[in-house]
Amino acid sequence: MIHHNKYLFIPCLLLIIWNCDDQYNKGNEIISITSSDSTVRGGFTLELACEATDQDGDKLTYFWESASGSLDQNGDSAAWTAPLNSGFYYITCTVADDYGASAVGSIAIRVFPRNTGIEIISITSSDSTVRGGLTVELACEAIDWDGDELSYLWESASGSLDQNGDSTAAWTAPLDSGFYYITCTAADDYGASAVDSIAIRALPSPVPVSGLDWTLTDDGLINGPNSSNENNTGITDYWDGTVENADFGWNVTIQEETDSSITQSLQFKVEDSANCGGDNGNTQNGTATANIQVNGSSALTMELDFSGIGEAQSAGYDRIIFYLDGNVIGDGQAPGGGLGCAADSVLVNNAGPQILDPGPHTLIIEFTTGDAAYHIDAYYEIKAKLIAP
Repeated sequence: MIHHNKYLFIPCLLLIIWNCDDQYNKGNEIISITSSDSTVRGGFTLELACEATDQDGDKLTYFWESASGSLDQNGDSAAWTAPLNSGFYYITCTVADDYGASAVGSIAIRVFPRNTGIEIISITSSDSTVRGGLTVELACEAIDWDGDELSYLWESASGSLDQNGDSTAAWTAPLDSGFYYITCTAADDYGASAVDSIAIRALPSPVPVSGLDWTLTDDGLINGPNSSNENNTGITDYWDGTVENADFGWNVTIQEETDSSITQSLQFKVEDSANCGGDNGNTQNGTATANIQVNGSSALTMELDFSGIGEAQSAGYDRIIFYLDGNVIGDGQAPGGGLGCAADSVLVNNAGPQILDPGPHTLIIEFTTGDAAYHIDAYYEIKAKLIAP
């Protein structure tokens, strides 16, 4: 009997040892559930991600659920398309291993009402007609019925657009005449947009040229309101062309246009010298520069006509010189005569008609009193004219 009991005890001892070596499933944990945004418009989609860990290193499977909206599942990530009704919605992620352990987590997303659209109220222009090569200012007025921020895109098949990054733009008309449509698209960040356009009539450019926009500088003046203004043009307002209304320093008229020409006048007015009852004890200088771009394939003709009043004491002062593309084309100077503090008509060597071929050209006008004495009532007036063939 003692021998029989000994063999019954051994299998029982082996069973107890095997149970002690069994590795039980320790479980898994969801670390985070994240979304590409915490809010979304109805009908739009968010990207979701679930980060989880299994303490045993077991492979995990993911299951996404939501009571509303629709889910496109892709393992530990999913895309959720929000329902049309606004409110807070919960999307749940369940992770599980192959041994029965699982963990559940959820994320709340706020849904706003579906985008209800945009309306363009008006598109306006600073003018309904414009000469070829010139510019009009445009503005687009639009409303987003959800109060969303709007962005604007301007487009035109012809001419050029300078977009200001907001609801405005500047359109430069092409040289060819006709009606042109400029389109404004207003859009929000949620897919809504509206489009409208405005028609602008481009008139023939009288002269196919970009130029006669002057850069004017001076020095030696003490009272001239036109000297060194912040725009570096030398002028603060346009001149009406009359001698009595000219300011000291440079004066420029508004360009006059016809069907075949552009005309503009300039004047440089000298301050009276201190030795002749004035306040200015300086040599006075001025420079006018126009960069002229002749467009198209035909040459233009430039005519320059000038006259003036200079000192009647010594010749060679109150001198003006005209340069075209670096070459002297005309000049003038005071008549002199030993008359002291007196003035008389200047001596002029007028430039003949100048041919401007297509391309860039530079016209420079340089003036100097030459010294600080005997300058009284002195000025030069220049008339520049560009003529189309």
